[in-house]
Amino acid sequence: MDYPKSIPGVGLVDGHFVDENPATGQVGSLIPAAWGDAITQEILNVIKAAGLAPSESNVSQLAAAVQAIAASDVKRSVLVATTGPIALSGLQTIDGVAVPAGARVLVKNQANAAQNWIYVASAGPWTRAQDADDSAKCTPGHLIGVQSGTLNAGALWQLANTAAPVLGTTALTFVLALGKTGVVAGEFRRVIVDAFGRVTGGSNPDTLGGYGITDAVTKSELNSAVANLLPKSGGTVSGSIVLNNGTIDSPEISWQTPGFDIRADVVGKTLRFFSVNDGETTFPLTLDVINKTVQLFGNTAWHSGNLKPQDKADKASTLAGYGINDAFTKTETTGQINQAVKPVSDRVTVLEQRQGFTKQAATPEQVITEGGSLTIPHGLGTWPVLWEAYLVCKEAEHGYWPGAVLSIASSAPDNAYHLGITVVPDQSNLNCKYGTQTGVFFVLDWNTRTTKIITPSKWRVFFRVWA
Repeated sequence: MDYPKSIPGVGLVDGHFVDENPATGQVGSLIPAAWGDAITQEILNVIKAAGLAPSESNVSQLAAAVQAIAASDVKRSVLVATTGPIALSGLQTIDGVAVPAGARVLVKNQANAAQNWIYVASAGPWTRAQDADDSAKCTPGHLIGVQSGTLNAGALWQLANTAAPVLGTTALTFVLALGKTGVVAGEFRRVIVDAFGRVTGGSNPDTLGGYGITDAVTKSELNSAVANLLPKSGGTVSGSIVLNNGTIDSPEISWQTPGFDIRADVVGKTLRFFSVNDGETTFPLTLDVINKTVQLFGNTAWHSGNLKPQDKADKASTLAGYGINDAFTKTETTGQINQAVKPVSDRVTVLEQRQGFTKQAATPEQVITEGGSLTIPHGLGTWPVLWEAYLVCKEAEHGYWPGAVLSIASSAPDNAYHLGITVVPDQSNLNCKYGTQTGVFFVLDWNTRTTKIITPSKWRVFFRVWA
């Protein structure tokens, strides 16, 4: 607001009103009606915003209104506060109270939360209260007391927005700062506490579920489980028993006597019976389902599926006589041996004479493939004298950790289960072939000290050579 400087003929002197002075000829200033009405209305707005009734005789109302507005974060109390969405028109009952025209109401539960705030009830459309009708009068943290109501009488609600809202656009949310939570007086074993530390719910559960406990067994669950157990002294099972630990090496079934233990399990698709006699493990019987072979104490068992005596007995005395064309004769074998013995003999001589190695190399790590082959350049430029194969753990398995290195036999694969690797070197390469069994290698579990088949993707193989 300012002096009416823009209105001609008002008669301001140095920007201010002056009185008429006949002695000096000074003409008195005029006060335009529009300007006088505007300044009066502005003063009245401040007085009403502070909740005061305008009075012509009270000349201190403006100061009192300014002080009240500036000094308080608490809005004038309301008659009632809503407990759910309402129509913002017409006189109605809220929280058990018949609301009269002109009463202040805290609306806090509208589906469109931007409609919330303090209203004045009316028989027609409701309007926001004069101290709550623009954004400047809607400050985060404002407190509003409630006078009446079944649920909200004596409550103090707080505007929970953390940023200054735009009235009519920003959703307004309220939290109960003080007041009844609806919990009756008493002792409770389980309570619900709100953000202000107040108990908003209480109960006395008598079950695990009532307390939210999920890692314990109920009486009914335990009774049901016990009823299905076999007695320790024996019993009858009417259905199948399945042992499955999710790996290619199944759990074992064991029969024991003092000092003797015989077990059965499945590795891959091979059924194994093995015994432990005074600490020594043997494999009396294995059945390879895929290849349809049987091993008895490590020896192949002949049967009608793999042996036809009428085609084998006394037919001839030579390979050709049996129609065999994929094997060497004695003469051919002698030639092959003579050709291979000298390099081997030379290497043995080097070791026997304890000569020092002058060359050595390590190959890159190789992927393990069931039934696969490898040809790896060793880079020595001559026949290796000594070579060794190693497994290196890449992902933790069977008690081993990433980076653990295990020495493995490179020329003695497990003939019962087709496990292992064989290595034949020449002047340039290491020529390798993996076993065909699932997993290719078995290792001794670092923790349990039992034999386990590896997962090829979690391991790699590499070689060291010397010359």
